[in-house]
Amino acid sequence: MITNRYAGRDYDDQDMEAGFDDIMKKERRSARIARKENEMEAKLIAEEEERERQRKLRKLRR
Repeated sequence: MITNRYAGRDYDDQDMEAGFDDIMKKERRSARIARKENEMEAKLIAEEEERERQRKLRKLRR
């Protein structure tokens, strides 16, 4: 026999629904986080490229 552990409890599903404003707020937050991550990644790539360029210059000077 399968029983529902929530049987007899009065839950309001209304609280579980996300409104447009909630969704847009989360989308803006996600976009902001993604922009920061992209900026950090671009900075790391630029730093690595600079290190590689410096390494090649040192190698040529020898």
